[in-house]
Amino acid sequence: MTGEKLAPSEVVLKPIPEELDSMTIRAEEHDALREFYEHKAMRGSYAKFYTAEDIRKRGASFASDMFRNVPGVTLAASSFTGSTVRIRGCMPMLWIDGQRVPNSELDDIVSPNDIAGLEFYTSMAGTPAQFMDRSTRACGSIIVWTKNR
Repeated sequence: MTGEKLAPSEVVLKPIPEELDSMTIRAEEHDALREFYEHKAMRGSYAKFYTAEDIRKRGASFASDMFRNVPGVTLAASSFTGSTVRIRGCMPMLWIDGQRVPNSELDDIVSPNDIAGLEFYTSMAGTPAQFMDRSTRACGSIIVWTKNR
């Protein structure tokens, strides 16, 4: 058999489809906003928390409208859109889905319809450690969780 060549063969495989059991996947809003709800449970007295439903009920045209009646907060017309937010004359640090957005105004970055959860801290008191910024200690933080994260 040494040196003999084998004749080429052709193998054809036929697909046999197999039916899989159906499954349902549910993404609960609470799961998607787990961090938001953890902060709310731990820091209720230090911050204001707004859900998408809260924002919808208020009929906010701009995200900053949520702060109109918060003591120590001043809203002024922005040169771009909506309002600027100041806490005791100071610009709060803005965070979107866990990412710091320095030198930005809330209304320039996100619209009320895009917000799933909103946390508002008027100072460093109660602010989660990962959202603290030494340069804006007295200015507080606005933490936004969007619907499409």
